[in-house]
Amino acid sequence: MAFNVGQVSDFSDSNSVLSPVMAALAKSITLPRFKGALYQAMGNPLVPIKTKQYDVYSRSKSTRNGIIGTAGGSDWGSTSATTSLPIAAAYNAGLTVGHVLKIDSEIMVVKSVNRSANTVDVFARGAAGTTAATHATGASFSVIGFAGRDVDLKSAESFSENTLKCPNYVQTVFELLDWTKGAELERQGLSTANVIAILQQEATIRVAETLSNMAINGVKQAGSASIPYMSSGLLASLEDTNGSTRPVQRYNASSAALDETKLCAALDQVFALGAPDTIVTGLYNANKFKTFTGAGKDVTIATDRMDTGAGRFIDHYDYNGARLNLLIDADMPNDKVAIVTMGSLKKGWLDGDILTTKEEPTLSTREKRESIQGSVGFIVENVGYDHLEIYGLI
Repeated sequence: MAFNVGQVSDFSDSNSVLSPVMAALAKSITLPRFKGALYQAMGNPLVPIKTKQYDVYSRSKSTRNGIIGTAGGSDWGSTSATTSLPIAAAYNAGLTVGHVLKIDSEIMVVKSVNRSANTVDVFARGAAGTTAATHATGASFSVIGFAGRDVDLKSAESFSENTLKCPNYVQTVFELLDWTKGAELERQGLSTANVIAILQQEATIRVAETLSNMAINGVKQAGSASIPYMSSGLLASLEDTNGSTRPVQRYNASSAALDETKLCAALDQVFALGAPDTIVTGLYNANKFKTFTGAGKDVTIATDRMDTGAGRFIDHYDYNGARLNLLIDADMPNDKVAIVTMGSLKKGWLDGDILTTKEEPTLSTREKRESIQGSVGFIVENVGYDHLEIYGLI
């Protein structure tokens, strides 16, 4: 399969179509076995990137579950208190009259919510036959249903999700090639055309390797006249809170090796809000999957009965009815694994600045100077919901 150097199928305007020279070069790019897997799997954006700075959008996916707040005044330390019961501020916004709360083994129904004080009143303690109990600060609560009275509809409050946006930037890539008459390749008997073709092919492979690495390890920087723009790749995007305005999902492996217990805990965390379909890992951690009970393979390699050989491979992980593909990429660091939704990962070229070849000025008619250049950006949508980064692995 040709290396995907640009958006061929999505955009057909004169500024976005792929350079014929690049299309021809891409057909013969051969990278190492696990190089560029994520870059190749990324989709294209629905519309071209129009500016060097662009926004990546996500819709919030709020959970009504959370933790209770700090004690003070009438609090969770009393089994009879029904008013001014503190809820941690981050989890108070989604509650309204009628929500059925479960804390530890006790159930109660919300009567009213005080947004400014971050407290709730409940109708009674120990509802539905449960026993009223004290609850420690920081204890978890879950909303297990809704129980409203006819007269409560006028008091119920609406709640809507928000559109979150985070800026990213395109990153301009140059790869230069120089050819001088009488150089080594020509002395070996190659024609000028063949020499240039070889140099173009080698330069294109270097570009492909650069793009593959950027897709995972790229970091963002707002450029200016004095500094270049840089685009955030997968890992930096999964860690980017955009100044605490965007949630991220991360699982700390606490300086330990990847094992199935950690993987399942991370999957439990991300499945609470999203539906990922792919695990992105380097070969180092991919080898650990061979011992996991949920790991398997869809492909069967058939050989002649006279053949002898041995081998092991894993291409997916099954967990509680969900199957996640295993994507091995050589550029993934050993201390991290990403659990992602591939449909939310995209790459795109700046409109009018796709990857192409350009003749560059030379000092002599006996020289040829050419560049492969373009401006690319990476888009990771729904950060904080559809994806999770496992970090701190050894």
